[in-house]
Amino acid sequence: MISGRVSEELDPLVSVEIGNGQSNSQPVEVIVDTGFTGELALPSQLIQSLGLHYIDDARVVLADRQERRLGAYDGVVSWHGEPFSVIVLETHGDSLLGMSLLLDSRLTVSCRPNGPVVIEEEEL
Repeated sequence: MISGRVSEELDPLVSVEIGNGQSNSQPVEVIVDTGFTGELALPSQLIQSLGLHYIDDARVVLADRQERRLGAYDGVVSWHGEPFSVIVLETHGDSLLGMSLLLDSRLTVSCRPNGPVVIEEEEL
């Protein structure tokens, strides 16, 4: 189980351990974004400090239907207690956790400031 809280701005937040699969990892507070279909999006500076390996550019469509190309990187996240390989997109904004990472999980959010956020692994 992964737990967090809702911010004063009503963003659902959780902390996940993110790294490069070797020795460099750290906990990162991310916004759970159900409108983001990818796995993780992190700011450029954080990607560099984690030493993530560049893969290629990825074409993405933003909420306003604009197309952009963002850097894509290999990352490893501790997910339900296990290391899990992810594609990390490079952003200039917030750290985001998206729907592809939430696949086969149950997300529960109490929508009020400081309300609990819980991500549980679904029993298949």
